[in-house]
Amino acid sequence: MKKIICTLLGISLLGFASLCSAAPTAPTATAPDAAQKTAASSDSAPAIAKKGKIAVIYVNNAKLSYDNEVDSLFTANLTEKLGANYTLLSGQPYLDKMQQAGINNVADANTNDITTLFKSDAADYLVYAEVKTLALQTQPNSPATLSVPLKIIDLKNKKELYNKTLTETVANTAPDKTSDAKSLTLASLNDLLSKVDDGLKSAFN
Repeated sequence: MKKIICTLLGISLLGFASLCSAAPTAPTATAPDAAQKTAASSDSAPAIAKKGKIAVIYVNNAKLSYDNEVDSLFTANLTEKLGANYTLLSGQPYLDKMQQAGINNVADANTNDITTLFKSDAADYLVYAEVKTLALQTQPNSPATLSVPLKIIDLKNKKELYNKTLTETVANTAPDKTSDAKSLTLASLNDLLSKVDDGLKSAFN
């Protein structure tokens, strides 16, 4: 089931074929716990001047049995890295608007086409990240790849700040050991998030 989370950030994971066979359905948008906790805590926290507004689109196409854990890791990390200095906006209206304009592959879309589309919208920046799928190799101990395309655009200044596919190798055991696949994938995801952090720093610092 194709799942799209458009909230406090964005990003792509390559999963295993044995866990990724379902056909995609219409996307849905939800707010992860990390986002809800951030909003709740803001009522009592001292006011901090924000540097701008970021629309965050996070697309999860992994179709893994543990998608919720993948989502939680991503959203918690991106909320922590961006939420303190920026106002984070739901990316669903931005995703909908791009799809209506015929932009279905955001990662490869022309930056000028995107900035022109949102020149009058509230967001100052757009962060896009997509979790994809990858077939597991059939040989034991063969590696799979965890991949996160990360795209960041300055909408007001019509400038691409970052556009790179970040990768991390996942060393697999046998294809039928799904519990091993989960633990290895989540461990590699944590390693990959450090590369995501570097990408965010490059764009916003």
